[in-house]
Amino acid sequence: MDPSQKIDLYATRLADPKVGKAKSSYALELRDSIDTLCTPAAAYQKFLSKLWPVFKKLLEGKPEFNPNSSEHTLRNQLLEILHRLQHASPEIEPYAVDMVDLLMDLVRVENEDNAVLCLKTVMDLARSQQRATESKVQPFLDLIQEMFEAMDTVVKDTFDDPAPVSTTTSAGTATTSQSPRPGSPAMTVSDPGTEKKELLPLAKGMKSFKVLSECPIIVVSIFQAHRSSVPTNVKKFVPSIKSILMLQAKAQKKAHDDAAQNNTIFTGVSKEIKNRAAFGDFITAQVKTMSFLAYLLRVYADQLKDFLPTLPGVVVRLLKDCPREKSSARKELLVAIRHIINFNYRKIFLNKIDELLDDRILIGNGLTVYESMRPLAYSMLADLIHHVRESLNRDQIRKTIEVYTRNLHDNFPGTSFQTMSAKLLLNMAESITKLEDKEDARHFLVMILDAIGDKFAAMNYQYANAVKLSKLYGDKNKDQASESYMDDKDNFPDWDEVGIFNASPIKTSSPRDRGTDPVADNKFLFKNLVNGLKNMFYQLKTCNPPQSNIDPANLPPNWGDISFGYNAEEVRVVTKLFHEGARVFRYYSTDVTPTELPHSSPIDSVASHSMAQMSREEKELLESFGTVFHCLDPATFHEVYQAEIPHLHELMFEHTALLHLPQFFLASETTSPAFAGMVLQYLMKQLGEVGSSDVKKSSILLRMFKLSFMAVTLFSAHNEQVLLPHITKIVTQCVHLSVSAEKPIHYFVLLRSLFRSIGGGRFELLYKEILPLLEMLLETFNQLLQGARDLHDRDLYVELTLTVPARLSHLLPHLSHLMRPLVVALRAGPDLVSQGLRTLELCVDNLTADYLDPIMAPIMDDLMTALFEHLQPQPYQHFHSHTTMRILGKLGGRNRKFLNHPHQLSYKECTDDDASFDVRLIGTNKDRAFPLKVGTDLAIKRLKEPVRPGSGKPHSLELYYKQEAFKLISNQAKLFIGYDQLPEDFAALLRLQANDLAAARYETYTTMLSQNEGTKFVRSDEKRKKMRRN
Repeated sequence: MDPSQKIDLYATRLADPKVGKAKSSYALELRDSIDTLCTPAAAYQKFLSKLWPVFKKLLEGKPEFNPNSSEHTLRNQLLEILHRLQHASPEIEPYAVDMVDLLMDLVRVENEDNAVLCLKTVMDLARSQQRATESKVQPFLDLIQEMFEAMDTVVKDTFDDPAPVSTTTSAGTATTSQSPRPGSPAMTVSDPGTEKKELLPLAKGMKSFKVLSECPIIVVSIFQAHRSSVPTNVKKFVPSIKSILMLQAKAQKKAHDDAAQNNTIFTGVSKEIKNRAAFGDFITAQVKTMSFLAYLLRVYADQLKDFLPTLPGVVVRLLKDCPREKSSARKELLVAIRHIINFNYRKIFLNKIDELLDDRILIGNGLTVYESMRPLAYSMLADLIHHVRESLNRDQIRKTIEVYTRNLHDNFPGTSFQTMSAKLLLNMAESITKLEDKEDARHFLVMILDAIGDKFAAMNYQYANAVKLSKLYGDKNKDQASESYMDDKDNFPDWDEVGIFNASPIKTSSPRDRGTDPVADNKFLFKNLVNGLKNMFYQLKTCNPPQSNIDPANLPPNWGDISFGYNAEEVRVVTKLFHEGARVFRYYSTDVTPTELPHSSPIDSVASHSMAQMSREEKELLESFGTVFHCLDPATFHEVYQAEIPHLHELMFEHTALLHLPQFFLASETTSPAFAGMVLQYLMKQLGEVGSSDVKKSSILLRMFKLSFMAVTLFSAHNEQVLLPHITKIVTQCVHLSVSAEKPIHYFVLLRSLFRSIGGGRFELLYKEILPLLEMLLETFNQLLQGARDLHDRDLYVELTLTVPARLSHLLPHLSHLMRPLVVALRAGPDLVSQGLRTLELCVDNLTADYLDPIMAPIMDDLMTALFEHLQPQPYQHFHSHTTMRILGKLGGRNRKFLNHPHQLSYKECTDDDASFDVRLIGTNKDRAFPLKVGTDLAIKRLKEPVRPGSGKPHSLELYYKQEAFKLISNQAKLFIGYDQLPEDFAALLRLQANDLAAARYETYTTMLSQNEGTKFVRSDEKRKKMRRN
């Protein structure tokens, strides 16, 4: 059957008075198939022309208030059909005015369910058919205005003076005279014999809270579609809005008054309210009206100025009165409050902040408000407090801190909720310091710091579980197996002490269902907390106690920028902040992939080991974390870190990037002397562990020693005195412990760091401490150099010898100990060559020839050979070449006194490339040069091999190999000898010379060489004389 025939059929059946109760079933079928019947424009036109007269005639009948009657069902389905029509289609325009007239008339007489459908349909028609319905907008708004004005009477009739019938008629779906809360025993368990009772009549639409709750959004929609009607109607609606918001049931008002007399608060529904469901609809209607008010405040605030002082009280009362089952109404009210706050109407809520900070008022006591309502409620309240924080009094500040520090530790809503709480607390620091009582202000700031320290501790406690969940979320390809709660000894869920509540079979929401990475969340929260701590400590400065009579000369230079006067409890809070905060940086180690950095030697890999590859974010965060404690007075700083340095050292084993913290403190002028002293004092106790075979442990210790020495170099005026008591023990203990250590080389790496840091002649006090140890050190290094087998160890001992911290005048008695290391240095890597050349030039510049030459005599040959190796043109390092030439010039020819034998020079057999022959391999397109010497050594070896009877190879095969080897050698010898100008007795001469070489008779060749050289000299001398005569 095509749509046209169906339309005719439905029109006939619905218009037939004989059908009776079956009309409701036909209307239901028509409602379900309305999309298919109205799809083509022609079909839609026929649908309206055929069925609208039928609908109109049926709806003009008497309304029905019995929810179970077929007449009510028919009327409801017909209104539902009208509501589902395509209102924006041009086909409906001729019928729009007629429909609006009928529906407006029905609103006055229909029950609440049908009245709601009528209002929604009129709203859709007014928005979609603006031109056709323009004349009906004002009558429709007047109708809604009439409903607003009648609500005062409806409230009194429903709650104050309830009649036996009216008590239940406005409830809509009530089953008893006092409607119970959903889910309560009264709702789920009925009395015997009540199951067959019929539902009571529905309420009239003009006197229904349910219909009223739909009106505000309908008015807003009409205002947006027909803007010309807004100014006139706003003036009419403003008084009605005020009156509706001020309405209150007498029983509820009495409950509030009684609670106020007892200094308590009352939330929920009074027991004297007999119709709880109707009261819930009433509160919902008031909340919708509050949203309407928030909408009007954007443009028409002038007309609401007189109501603004009363508005906060209304808001708080609605929060108190909202039933626990009306969570959607509470959420809409919170959204409306946020809109009002955003319109710069914040000051009016100052007197109500104490009440809003109460959980019972703000979020109520519903079953799911803890999970669903708190983020919205407390973010709205945080926004309000943030903008009025300068106007808060002492008690409001204290209560705000108590509430939001508690929220800071609440893990359920997620990290964004905690971050919001943290930002509010941190931003309140400046307003807290403006309190008149500075002791209270300091106490409040310390309360926040204590809460942040506890949060750091909680994040550390969650670390293992967070890493586990992060890996779980990161595994994208992992099958999402259903979680079982039954015991299984072979396969049990991955529960732990942190996520223990995930094991409960019934839970409102699982943190794992949030689908977020807990590691990333905690890092984000930690970053916000650390960045805010600096301002907190800076604000503590303004709350310093009064200074006693202190001599300004004894104060540190930055005394005006630090906070002081910490008592024992405050020191404990600061210590906890550092103790737990430093440990949180472990979260950044989950992102680091271990990489092997290239080092020139194993020693370098130990000395420069270290900090894992830090991201820029982590480095900046470490510096911010360190900067926080710059604001502490020296006494507190010393007390905190004297106890925390061992803990920090232990944390470095887990996350080596924490080495940046001591580096930051040692590189800062304000903290360097104090921190260097504490670190050196601790490291001296750990000196025996430097030689451990545990590379990580020894590397961290070496790094901390190196950073301490670096501080001496940076701030020599202050830190030289810090290192002075320890330097003798460091040097002697390193030499002593290296004898028995598992890795003795580590101690000499430590000495190298020390010598490099205090070199340069600036540390006279340290040189005096090392002077008695100078001879022992030089002798030890020379002995180690003689026994060094590893090239890197040898270079280390040489560098230690040449960089021992002492002046040249103190080295003169021991100068002979420097000579052999000097030669080795000139043949080592570029750095040692530079050091060796500087040392040699220093000696040549400052010592006379009579003193220096006898000392250099034993190594002069090796020294000159090493120097000659640096006399090379570019691309050799020109610095070494120039320095060597300068030294030879300063010697002034003295080096030639020690030349008693020819210099051994390296040479090349060929001036260009070695002799080669071209071979084209199978599979290639061009020849390839092979050296002529390839296979020569192997051929000679083959010829020298005796024939072994038990070798297993046939005699003919060995003979074949020997013949081929002889041919190879013979042909290569011919190539070297050549075929041009050979003497006739060449074979005889070659045989005689081979016999002499075999018999080791070399005298003949020595004489021949000397004669040959003499002949050349005579010839050259004759040429010179001839040139002179010419």
